[in-house]
Amino acid sequence: MSFLPLCLFNARGKKRNVIWILAILYSSSNFIYAQSANVPSSKNDPLHNPEVWDLLIKNSEDSVMWSNYINKPWKGMTEEEKNNISEWKYYIKQAKPTKTTKLKELPRWPEESTFISQKRREEMKREQEKRQYVNNLRSMMTAESQELARLKKNIPNNFILIDTRYKDEFEGLGQEYVSYHTKYPEENYDFYKWVKEQEIRLKELKMQRFNKMITTMFKQNTN
Repeated sequence: MSFLPLCLFNARGKKRNVIWILAILYSSSNFIYAQSANVPSSKNDPLHNPEVWDLLIKNSEDSVMWSNYINKPWKGMTEEEKNNISEWKYYIKQAKPTKTTKLKELPRWPEESTFISQKRREEMKREQEKRQYVNNLRSMMTAESQELARLKKNIPNNFILIDTRYKDEFEGLGQEYVSYHTKYPEENYDFYKWVKEQEIRLKELKMQRFNKMITTMFKQNTN
C-alpha cells in the first residue's frame, strides 16, 4: 500500500506512473469480471429453480437432484430432456474462470416443454396429496383400538376381556369368532400366542376392508 503515494507523487515520472497504475487496475477489474461471468450461478439457471440449480452446480452428477430440478422421474423424461441435462452438466463442468472466455449460454427449453413441466408438477402434487390421504386413512382404519392396547398390557389378568373384545371386533367386520375357551376349554394353549394370532388376523381383516373401500372409491372417482 505504501508504494502508491510514492508512484503518484514522483516528480520525474508522475504522468507515466499514473497511467501504469490505471492500466493495472483496469486489467484486474476485467479479470475479476471474467471470473464472475464464467462461474455458474443462479443467473444461468435455465428453468428458474435457483435452490436446486445451486445444488447442481456443486454436484452435477446427482441424478436425483436433476429429477427434482425438472420435476420428473428419470424414467419419465423424454430424450430431448435428457439431452438438455447432458448439455447443462457439460457446461457446469467446463465452466472455468479465464480472462477471455465466458460461460456459454445454456440451452433453454421451448415454452411448450415448460408448460408440460408445469403440468407435470401439478400432477405430481396431486399424486402426493392422494398418497398422503390414503396412507393416513390406512393407518386410521387398521390401527388397534385403544381399549385393546390398554388391556394387552396385562394379558393374564385381562385375558377374558381381551377375548371378548376380539369377538366384538371380528363380528363388527362380518367375521365369525371362535373364543379361546370354546376352542381350548382346558386352557392348554398359551394366552400370549392366542392374543398374537388374533391380532394378526384382525389386522388382515381390517386391511381387506380398507383395500375394498379404496378400490370402490377410486372407481367412483374415475366414472
